[in-house]
Order: sequence, then C-alpha cells, then structure tokens
Amino acid sequence: MTNRRKAVAYYREPGANMDAPYATKFAGFIRVLVKAKESGCDMIIIDKPWVIGDTYDEVVENLSHLAGSNIGLHINRDQKAFSSN
Repeated sequence: MTNRRKAVAYYREPGANMDAPYATKFAGFIRVLVKAKESGCDMIIIDKPWVIGDTYDEVVENLSHLAGSNIGLHINRDQKAFSSN
C-alpha cells in the first residue's frame, strides 16, 4: 500500500502589499492553510522563505499558524517549479 501525501503550493509576488497590515498581506496564506487543513493536506510548498514574511515577525506569525495546523512546510529548491513554462 502506497502512503500518498497531499500538498498545496502557495505563492506571493515579491514585495506584494509590503505596507499592508499583516491580516491583509497574508490573507491568502491563511486561506490556503485553512483549506489545506480541511482537505487533509499535509504540506504547503513555497518557493522562497520571504513568501511567508517580509519581516522576522511575519515569518514567525505564519510559522505559528502552521505549527497549530499539523501541516508541514517545504521550501522548494527547484527554481523552475513555479514558472509558467
């Protein structure tokens, strides 16, 4: 029997909403996290660490949300994974 895992990718444009409050800036991340949890997903994949925060506090806040969800985080090493080609 194969142990299948479910993953979802999350992406945020570089510098998107830089001056927005946390709740606005990362509303998409929180939505992805909630939907991933509801669907039984075990991992969120991001391309770069800054995707989950432009500041230390934002990264820690988003990691805290992940820690409470029982969903893992994978930071992709393959730079072509999110390209449109």
